[in-house]
Amino acid sequence: MFHQVRLLPEERRMFRFLWKDDQLDKWVVFEWMVLPFGAACSPCCAAFALQKAATDRVEQYPQVQYTVEKETYVDNQLASRDSEQEAAELVLGTRKCLQEVGFQMVKYASSHPKTLEGLPVEACSTRQVQSLSLGLQEGDPEPALGLCWDWKSDELHHPAKVPDNQVLTKRIALRVLASQFEPLGDIAPFTARAKLLVRDLWLEKLDWDERVTDTGLTQRWEEWCTELEHIPQMRLPRCYTPPSVDTATAKRSLHIFCDASEKLYGAVAYLRTVDSQGEVHLSFVLAKCRVAPKRLLSMPRQELMAALLGAQICQVVLEALTVEIQYTLMWSDSTTVLSWIQSESCRFKVFVGTRIAEIQTLTDDIEWRYVRSEDNPADDITRGLPVCKLGEGSRWTEGPKWLLDPQEEWQKDSASVLAQTRVSSSVEQNEIRSVFCGLTVPTSEVDVDFKAFPSWGELVSAVGQQRYTDDQLLEGTLTPDQRREIEILLLRQAQKDTFKEEVTALSSNRELSRNSRLLELAPELDPADKLIRVGGRLRRVAKNDSISIEPHPVVLDQHHPVTKLLIKDADAYLSHQAGTEQVFAHLRRRGQGNLACLSRMPSLARNTQGPTYG
Repeated sequence: MFHQVRLLPEERRMFRFLWKDDQLDKWVVFEWMVLPFGAACSPCCAAFALQKAATDRVEQYPQVQYTVEKETYVDNQLASRDSEQEAAELVLGTRKCLQEVGFQMVKYASSHPKTLEGLPVEACSTRQVQSLSLGLQEGDPEPALGLCWDWKSDELHHPAKVPDNQVLTKRIALRVLASQFEPLGDIAPFTARAKLLVRDLWLEKLDWDERVTDTGLTQRWEEWCTELEHIPQMRLPRCYTPPSVDTATAKRSLHIFCDASEKLYGAVAYLRTVDSQGEVHLSFVLAKCRVAPKRLLSMPRQELMAALLGAQICQVVLEALTVEIQYTLMWSDSTTVLSWIQSESCRFKVFVGTRIAEIQTLTDDIEWRYVRSEDNPADDITRGLPVCKLGEGSRWTEGPKWLLDPQEEWQKDSASVLAQTRVSSSVEQNEIRSVFCGLTVPTSEVDVDFKAFPSWGELVSAVGQQRYTDDQLLEGTLTPDQRREIEILLLRQAQKDTFKEEVTALSSNRELSRNSRLLELAPELDPADKLIRVGGRLRRVAKNDSISIEPHPVVLDQHHPVTKLLIKDADAYLSHQAGTEQVFAHLRRRGQGNLACLSRMPSLARNTQGPTYG
């Protein structure tokens, strides 16, 4: 199929490759002129070319366009019609239409071989041709998108994929489980047992290839693998109704059942058809199974997740089915969930509220009903079943028997249960209403993370942008006075973070505790900027512009991020060439030049000749 689609000349250079010519003993560059196998774009481009061919010939072959667009999957085409004549016309029209553009349709197979009489033998399936020529009662099944299709009985089943090695490891269990392809979920109760086993293996915290020694787990694994060879016995009719049912006059309804347990939750859909004679037919449509989260949830929440999965399945089925559905019903055995769905989603917490809102959106015009747990077919998913209980005649395959009864007799207690849930959900909960009044007191003057800034300048600029509006800034930058105010603010916050008790005591004119680290510094609280400064004999030093040392340095903790940024800034100013004494001497001086905005900034209280305080 890919080689029938040519590439544009300007695009061929993207598909060049090297080839060693043995005769010339040199490398030759080739380029593809058609879509190659293995390219990510090939399936999409081939599908576009196929649909383009059908669209361009829609007037000549009107029935082909829908088949190519809706019933063709890459190079496989699966179509169904109500009569042999319609099917025969579709086969001949599709083959002729696509043959005009170079696509050869082959391997045709049909549940009614008469529809293929107009085709040459080479265009038909070899399996079907051999079976018909030999007059066999049973023929080899045809592959159909990962499933097996028995064209004589018109049934679908799964191929048997039994592992050669049944030694249990986490890798092998996941590989075998993933190989069981179930697009319809018709063997969901069987694979649910393997999903539970994988969940238990994950909780064991084993390595991928570590052999499982737990007897219980290995026994469950061996039993499940033994049943794999019986999977082909589980057959599903391809048609939703028998051939005798007139599809034009039949009335159909869709029923989705939801259920959950502590470890699993799932949903299953059935189609109920009533023919012109009043006979009721039930058929399996789709099912999904999910493993519950590792974090334990309450049962109502599990049931809510099952209801959401059922609502999603409902939308998928309604969009996929081409027949008319008169009405749809959703069924759950959880009265709590039914009450939630009838309530406003804003009344609940986030987990419950968001799921209720999505369910209400997906099933806005669909009725929810109550079903007893023992009558709920979705219960088979949460419990898990062996393959032998999924075959013909089982509740799982053919649906609950009570759906065959007239609608008036369905779950007679459902109406009373729903009425009770409506009453309970509509009652005003006045007794739980409350009003909270509180006063929020800011505990920090600076609402930033000091550790997030690599330099002192960036920290000052960030706090300034946060503190001042654009109108208060001069061309988007801080003025010297604004920068000094921000620096004092940062120093004050650093002291509050590390010397909280000392700040409180000095602000109240109380003596410091005997255990205070600042006691030897005779600290004082500057009334101008509310900063703790070194006191003692430095009080006698007169403030004179000729003195280059700040007489009352600010006390900072050496481990605080603000202190580290100040030291880093001073070290960078000295080109990383100065020693410890020079860095701290620089911090004590009044800066000049590029540090004019820091000319009156207090320096660190540190005795470079003695021990560190603070």
